[in-house]
Amino acid sequence: MGHPEKIHAYLSWLEERGLRSPVVRLAPTGIVPASTPDSPDSPDSTEGEATVRATTVASPPASTSVDTVQTLRREALSCRSCPLHEERTHTAWGYGGAHPRVLVVGDGPGEEADRAGVAFAGEERALLDRMLAAMRLGPEEIFVTNALLCRLPKRAPDRTVVATCRRYLTGLIDAMHPELMILMGAWTTRAILGERVPFAEIRGRLVPSQTLGLPVLATLHPRDLLRFPANKRVAWGDLQVAMAALGLSSTGDTKGR
Repeated sequence: MGHPEKIHAYLSWLEERGLRSPVVRLAPTGIVPASTPDSPDSPDSTEGEATVRATTVASPPASTSVDTVQTLRREALSCRSCPLHEERTHTAWGYGGAHPRVLVVGDGPGEEADRAGVAFAGEERALLDRMLAAMRLGPEEIFVTNALLCRLPKRAPDRTVVATCRRYLTGLIDAMHPELMILMGAWTTRAILGERVPFAEIRGRLVPSQTLGLPVLATLHPRDLLRFPANKRVAWGDLQVAMAALGLSSTGDTKGR
C-alpha cells in the first residue's frame, strides 16, 4: 500500500467510528494566486469537499529528482527576480533528504539563517530539529524550506514577492513527491493556501490540497514557540495528527522540548 493510501485509510478509520476527523472540510485548496482571490481553488469556493490524495503518484528516477532539486537550488542562489535579493546576505536554501516523507515550510529566513544561507538556524533550528525528532522522523525523511528564500523584510512582503518564490516550492513538491506538508505559522499558511484561509480553524487539521497534490497541516512556527513556550503542547498536538497520518507512533514523546 502506498503512503498516501495509508493516510486515506486512517481518515476512513476515524469516520467509520464517528470520531472527529482531522481533515478540514474545505473546498479544494492549494497555492492561490493573490491576484485572483476568487479562484475555484480558494477555501471560500463552494465546489464541494476536498479529499486526500488516495493514489500513489509515480515518482521519477532518483537521479532525475536529485538533478531537478540541484537545478532549483542553483537558480535560487542566483535569483534576482524580486527586490528581496538586494537585502539578503545569502539565499537560504532548504536542507534534508532527497526523497522526504514530509516537506516542512516556514515563512522566511531570519537574521541568522540569512547569514548561514540555510532555511533555519540558531534557536529556531534547534527547536525545529527537536520537534521533528519527536515525530520519529529521521533526517532523510524531512526537507525543510521556506515560502520566501531571502531574508524576511521588516515590512510585510508584497504579493509579487510571495508569488516569485512559489515556483521553488512547487518545484520541490514535483521533484520529491512528499506524503504531506507541514506549514509553520499563520503567515506561511496564508501565503501557501491563500489569504482568506482561517489559520485558527485549520491549525492542527489535515487540509487536502488538490492544487499541491498532497495533504497539508498547519501549526505554530518555532519562532512563536520560543516567545511563548507554553504553546509547545499545542504544537505537539498538531504534530501528532501528522504522525497518525504517516503511521508513526507518538508513544514516549518529548513534546519537542
